Amino acid sequence: MGLSKAIEVDKIECVGPYSVQVRTATVITETPDDESEPSKELSRGYHRHVLHPSDDWNAQNEEGEFVQDERVRKICEAVFTDDIKTRWTDEMNKKKS
Repeated sequence: MGLSKAIEVDKIECVGPYSVQVRTATVITETPDDESEPSKELSRGYHRHVLHPSDDWNAQNEEGEFVQDERVRKICEAVFTDDIKTRWTDEMNKKKS
């Protein structure tokens, strides 16, 4: 028997004009010694985070890998247009005043 851990982005949602919400699932699976038997999911946990137009969705870690999933980056590029970024900045500046 072996255990494996997989982290996968399983849900991406656009929430209003200024938010992309990302749900990541962490799945722990037990793999039997006999390969003819199916793997068994032991646990599944979720984490959510939200990206806004001012966030850096193209950030990379120390190894040069993107922090965000490719699908998330593409959605942010499509949704967060220059107009939306400007409107977001204006909204944030109004809240600071």
